[in-house]
Amino acid sequence: MPITKYHKNGFSLLEALVALFLLTMGIIPALLVATASSRSSDTIKNSLIGSQLAQEGAEIVRALRDADWFAGDAFGTRVTAGDWEVSWDDDALFPATGQALLINTAGIYSYTEGDETPFVRTLNISSQGVGQFLVQSEVVWEERGRTRSVVVESHIYDWY
Repeated sequence: MPITKYHKNGFSLLEALVALFLLTMGIIPALLVATASSRSSDTIKNSLIGSQLAQEGAEIVRALRDADWFAGDAFGTRVTAGDWEVSWDDDALFPATGQALLINTAGIYSYTEGDETPFVRTLNISSQGVGQFLVQSEVVWEERGRTRSVVVESHIYDWY
């Protein structure tokens, strides 16, 4: 079939550019949604980890208080006022240094082995009178240039 002035095969350059523009306008919103979703997922994950690490800090102090009771030691033998760091695998409080927690290959956080994480846990323990301590377990981390933190507060009492 001969090509005439009014019958052309294929797309013109203008048609190809318009098609490419429309395709791009359809893909960009999908990419923006995927990026925002990924950021939200990271924020939620870090907030959950921070909350659990802060709760763990308060629970470790409670376990130290219980260890005093089981050993027949006086209240406040293992738990004293100050700024501390604690780890699940140790039965003592250590002076706070601002050291980041590490995570090992099993996903367990400690100060002894693994890769460095952005999470720093500090416990502030203050006396609230005879037979009572206020424990504030704070976990701080950096996320996309912003400092985030979670604080868990717990009161522990003398059981005697």
